[in-house]
Amino acid sequence: MICDKKSKEVVVKIVMGRNRMFPLDLSSNVSKALTVKEDDDGKLWHLRYGHLNMQGLKLLSSKDMVQGMPKIGELELCEGCLYRK
Repeated sequence: MICDKKSKEVVVKIVMGRNRMFPLDLSSNVSKALTVKEDDDGKLWHLRYGHLNMQGLKLLSSKDMVQGMPKIGELELCEGCLYRK
């Protein structure tokens, strides 16, 4: 289940398929906008690049390989990365 943290409203309930995948179908008559707000630029870019490690982010930043990417400092621990490990 994906729920709204503030209102606790269920946004979508997903059932695991036979292939152990979770197909997400957000088609509905109700209009919803899902957004993420992140104040830390380093963490935002970490998320944008699919949880790219610090070394990779710093390389992209230091060599100006990504237009508009700020200089990346140290990152706080990422909850998603911890779960994955």
